[in-house]
Amino acid sequence: MENMFDFSIIKTLRKRRGLTLEMLSQRAGISIRTISDIELNKTVPSLPTISTLARALKVSSTELFDYAQKNSPVLIHSEQAGVSAVPNDCFDITSIGDLKILSSSFEKGHVLEPHTSKKDRHYPCREFCYVLKGKMTLNIDDKDYTLGAKEGILFDSNLKHSYTCLEASDVIILYLPRDNNIASELASRELDFFFTK
Repeated sequence: MENMFDFSIIKTLRKRRGLTLEMLSQRAGISIRTISDIELNKTVPSLPTISTLARALKVSSTELFDYAQKNSPVLIHSEQAGVSAVPNDCFDITSIGDLKILSSSFEKGHVLEPHTSKKDRHYPCREFCYVLKGKMTLNIDDKDYTLGAKEGILFDSNLKHSYTCLEASDVIILYLPRDNNIASELASRELDFFFTK
C-alpha cells in the first residue's frame, strides 16, 4: 500500500476546505501528530483511519483512495489512440479508451447542434467544453451560457445543447464517463497551466 498511495493529498484537500491540522484533528477525532505523519507519508493509515478522515473531509473513502492512488504515466502510441475525422465532421476526434477529445476552430456565426434528433443523442457521459480563444454561447436545456477565452463548462452530455460562436474560436471538448473524477477536477480548478498560447 505504501508504494501505491500518496496520502499527502489529504493536506491538499484539507487546505482546499480551509481547515488547519487542529480543525481536521477535532473533526476526525485523530491526533494532530497522526494526521501530520499521514500527510507527510511517514505512516500508512489503516482503513478505519482513512474512512474517518474521508468523512471529516466530506469525501467518500473510495474518492480518497482514488485521489491518493499513484498511477505511473502511460505513454499512448499512435495506434492506441484512435484519431478520426470524417469529411463532414468539423472536429478532429481523438479516442483514448473511454476518453474522447474533440478539437476544432470555428468562424464567427458557426452553429453546432449535436442533438437534432433523439437518435443523435450522445451516450451518457459528462461533457466539458473549454474555449482556448474566442467567445461562444452554449444553449443547454434552453438556458444560455456565454464562455470567453480560458473559460469552460461541465454538463451532462445527454442534455439538449447547441453551440454558437460569437467570434472566431478555438475549442476543446472532452467526453468523459460519468464516474470519471477527472471531469470534476477539470471544472473545479484553474486551467491556464494546461494550455499555452
